[in-house]
Amino acid sequence: MPIVKIGKKGEIIPPASLRKELGFVAGRKIKISVVNNKMILELIPSPIDLLRKEKALSVTLDELNQSSEEIQNEWLNETS
Repeated sequence: MPIVKIGKKGEIIPPASLRKELGFVAGRKIKISVVNNKMILELIPSPIDLLRKEKALSVTLDELNQSSEEIQNEWLNETS
């Protein structure tokens, strides 16, 4: 189990091997929760990730629309 230091601004940088294994890349969104005094990080799948899954049929239209809106809003904010 790797041990990392917390930076001055509260940054926590996992080792590169762990980031690669989990698919952590710049711009990717994660969900953070606290359970029993432990921080849990969960990748939020992109619409493409959802479609690549074997169970792509279980993706609701609302989930796809929400992801699409978030991506469009990010793009609009970056180009402004």
